[in-house]
Amino acid sequence: MLLQQKVLTISGKRIIQRYKYSWDANSAMTEIIYDCQHSTHAVLEGRAILGKLTTMRLEPNSSKSATAFIVIFEQLVERYNDQQTDPGAKLSLILTKTLLQASVSLVWPLQDVSNREAERIATSGTLFTYDEYLSVIKSTATIYDEKQQ
Repeated sequence: MLLQQKVLTISGKRIIQRYKYSWDANSAMTEIIYDCQHSTHAVLEGRAILGKLTTMRLEPNSSKSATAFIVIFEQLVERYNDQQTDPGAKLSLILTKTLLQASVSLVWPLQDVSNREAERIATSGTLFTYDEYLSVIKSTATIYDEKQQ
């Protein structure tokens, strides 16, 4: 009953109709999720998200805060990865880190985090993990945002 009220797509309504008499909401939801992940719309949206992730840049004179930019970036990565049914198509943490580094490279204090990573490689031979990089970049973004106000 609830699914009939909440699902608005034509294909979703058709799926719910097939389960109308069996009341098997679990199977209906499984089919709806599968349909959402494999539909033409989902494929096109995934391509659009990936395009945005590869081209988005935080400009030094942007009105958007650096912290908000990073949060939006994370949300896009999560949305993209959630849509992927093939585990090999999901963005790896290494690639995600590289994309994030490129997207903030125009803002010197944020680019400096990558420079610190280069120094770390020279001294200890280890890269930041994605989580380490994300933690440092968020802290740096917060400080940067406070100075911009």
